[in-house]
Amino acid sequence: MGKVDKQCTKCKETKSVLDFNIQSRNADGRQSCCRSCTKELKKVYREENAAKIKNYNHVNRKYINARSKSYNKKNYEVIAVYQKNYYKENKELLLSYSKVYQKENKERITAQRKQRKMI
Repeated sequence: MGKVDKQCTKCKETKSVLDFNIQSRNADGRQSCCRSCTKELKKVYREENAAKIKNYNHVNRKYINARSKSYNKKNYEVIAVYQKNYYKENKELLLSYSKVYQKENKERITAQRKQRKMI
């Protein structure tokens, strides 16, 4: 059995190995930074490189969409179960969002309904 605790190289805290993402290339099979530090690092990167990321997504839109479509097709049942459970657990919150959206976008919704009737 492997180690139970590991020290994060970023925050220097000792945490459970379950608090570290999997990375098979490392000897212990886990990343060197804990999940919370990794999350913060990714957030900073996205903020600093927003234009670069936006450009990449624009240039590779077809590839990204194809990959997403393929994933969704392969994992249809898993996604459906996840969405069903999420809706059950957050039904009231989602309904409140829906009501707020409908109130704020009344004209837009009406225009969309008219457009659908014309088709």
